[in-house]
Amino acid sequence: MQRAVFCGIGEALYIAFVASFAFIGGQMFPDESTGMIFNMASVLIILVIGVAVSALLIFGYPLYYFSQKKYREAVMFAVTALGTLSFILAFTLLSGVIIF
Repeated sequence: MQRAVFCGIGEALYIAFVASFAFIGGQMFPDESTGMIFNMASVLIILVIGVAVSALLIFGYPLYYFSQKKYREAVMFAVTALGTLSFILAFTLLSGVIIF
């Protein structure tokens, strides 16, 4: 299940990348209403790409195992990957509380 842990870590890194891109992008786009359609379209495109990448990272191998009739491995992989992601979330939230 080492691969599941790496997928959870990879998902957390990808979320951090998208969040930093959104933060930087918010500073790059002007506040004019004429660019609102472009801004909204950009955010939706990033959202769709993010959902696709997240689905592949978290549910790609479980679907593969499920198609191979390895149900136990599929469930263990999904639980381990989501557990790793939950642990990273808890660590991030707790470290933010402690620092601030």
